[in-house]
Amino acid sequence: MSRVGATALLAGIGGVVGLVLGTSLLVAIQVIEDGAFSWDPTVPFALLFGGTVGAAVGAIGAPMITWLLLRRVPLNRAIIFCALGTIAGEAIGVATFGQLVLGGCVGFVASAILLRIVYRTPTAV
Repeated sequence: MSRVGATALLAGIGGVVGLVLGTSLLVAIQVIEDGAFSWDPTVPFALLFGGTVGAAVGAIGAPMITWLLLRRVPLNRAIIFCALGTIAGEAIGVATFGQLVLGGCVGFVASAILLRIVYRTPTAV
């Protein structure tokens, strides 16, 4: 597979994962805040907003982070751990600062840096 094809594949995977995470986390926040899932006129907008932002960040961030930091990390581990890092970052961001998107981006990058450290090549002594 060429680099262009691999980049397009990474962008697609990142977009889908970002769409799912953005939408599901906004639903979770709404359920936690309201106590029960009540359908009001702002719900479709919130779901659309969360999915769109998540897909955009994932489609742009996944290829960029993968090519810059995660070349030696297996793709399945990179996807799983970066998604988990995004979820943790969003939870911490919402709980501390009220920032869902910023917390998710920080968690995504932090998990990628951690994977880079874990999968670094050993240096010859």
